[in-house]
Amino acid sequence: MYMHYITFSQSEAHTGALCTIAGRSLVWVGILGLVVFYLYAIVSFAMMRSMFNPCDYMYCDNLWQCTITVIRYGLIGDLFEVGTLFS
Repeated sequence: MYMHYITFSQSEAHTGALCTIAGRSLVWVGILGLVVFYLYAIVSFAMMRSMFNPCDYMYCDNLWQCTITVIRYGLIGDLFEVGTLFS
């Protein structure tokens, strides 16, 4: 009767270890994605600053604003803008 609990506990520990490894990999993929967004923001700040329009909530006066704008529009784009979905 107690042997069932021991084997369940071992398999539970193995499952927990696998989830931890997968979680770490997912965190590293997220960090890599942020690095790619940051590199694109550097290029945008250096070469395409005039293309960002504050009227469209696309700010690029400094590198921090460019980074936040690139991350926002890179992840959601115009998804929540009214009228752009079907026009």
